[in-house]
Order: sequence, then C-alpha cells, then structure tokens
Amino acid sequence: MTSRGMSLQDAYDLGVAHELDSDDTDEEWGSQDSVADLHNNNVGAQVGVEALATAAVDAYMYKFDTSPEKIMISKLRAMVDQRRELDFSSTHG
Repeated sequence: MTSRGMSLQDAYDLGVAHELDSDDTDEEWGSQDSVADLHNNNVGAQVGVEALATAAVDAYMYKFDTSPEKIMISKLRAMVDQRRELDFSSTHG
C-alpha cells in the first residue's frame, strides 16, 4: 500500500485495525501471531516506502538520460503509439 502512496501511519493503523478485528483466538490482539503480523506489516510498509522513493528517483534520473538505449526506446514507443492511433482510427472511423 505504501508503494502506491499510502502513508506509513495509515498503513500501520490499517494493520492494527485488522489485528483488533480478528475473531481467531490464535490471532487475538497481543498474541504471538498478532505481534508477528504487526511486525511483518511494518517491514512491508517500510519496503513499500523505499520502493516508492527509489522509483521516483529513477524516474527523475531517467528524464536526463541521453544514452543510445533510451533514445532507441523512445523511438520504439513513438512507433507503437503511432501504430495504436492508426489502428484505433481505422476501427472507430
């Protein structure tokens, strides 16, 4: 969830609410399973935040990339987009 923009606090609160709402006696609040679930939720949320930040940096840096590979990829994408427009206009008048 955090990798898609949910705040770390909201992700934590949602995990706590889920654990509090459990009807399973093995996973009731404060049990080993509940504590382990909360820990895993927190680790996952941190990974999501880091992934989102890394993706943002990568996207920013890609903007300035002038490598031959990026130029070729940009040309291929333009060709694909042009083909899609032609296909769409031929099927939709």
